[in-house]
Amino acid sequence: MAKKDNKARIRKRICQLAESAFPGCRVEFVGQQGHAAKVSRTFGFRIRDDQKNKYRSNIVWIDATYGGEINEAWLVDAVKRSNN
Repeated sequence: MAKKDNKARIRKRICQLAESAFPGCRVEFVGQQGHAAKVSRTFGFRIRDDQKNKYRSNIVWIDATYGGEINEAWLVDAVKRSNN
């Protein structure tokens, strides 16, 4: 699978899971800026609670070539680890 397609798959899956894992929140995806964006394969996301106008996580960085399973437990754990 091409990196771009895999990145889209990861994004879609995280958005789907965030609805049930973090009710009332949304996912904000971020990327690296400048030279780092050209040489790196990572992108990130944060969970944002719009009702409280604050983030529920720090940035979770993901390798765009990640091929492992992404399920609700993975998402909750990734957010938990970002906050430690």
